[in-house]
Amino acid sequence: GGAVVILFAIKAFNYQPVFENRMSFWSDYLDKYPNKSFAYEGLSKQYYFDGDTAKARELMLKGLEINPENLDILEAASILFQQLGDYKQAEKYALKEIEIDGKMPKPYFQLGIIYDAQKRYDDALKVYRKALKLKPDYAVVWSNMGNIYYFNNDLLNAEKFWTESLKYNPNLVTSMQNLVVMYFSTNRLIKA
Repeated sequence: GGAVVILFAIKAFNYQPVFENRMSFWSDYLDKYPNKSFAYEGLSKQYYFDGDTAKARELMLKGLEINPENLDILEAASILFQQLGDYKQAEKYALKEIEIDGKMPKPYFQLGIIYDAQKRYDDALKVYRKALKLKPDYAVVWSNMGNIYYFNNDLLNAEKFWTESLKYNPNLVTSMQNLVVMYFSTNRLIKA
């Protein structure tokens, strides 16, 4: 028993530098498993968080080459490209997720964010509704739809959707804040 513990302690000590930060962890993981798309995805995220968006993009695309049908890397790619402002690529990967498995609400949610960022509000509302059909209690989708209605001066629907989001997640701060701002700006603060 003691020899096993000592062996693991030595092994852990030898790997200590690898786990000191996420970048070294994912670099080491990719060195060990160069054919795993998950390794490219993980390292891509670290480069993105460190501000090297070109390297993040390169690694994500390499991971997609290895496993172009993997839902996890498709989701990560859609999010990455949306954050980089490459909405065409982001949309492509979200639609690919939906093509593979259209019964998951998250790709519709992601697609709504992509459309919303481009001010394609009708398209965003359409895919958000699809997300809600699949997951009626998806609070953040209700909230995002409220935002779209608010920015289009449809305060009645904005209030309805933000209130509905709080029904499913009473701690959704953005919906609470948005309602307070709306009530304050329309002199209805008493209701909040």
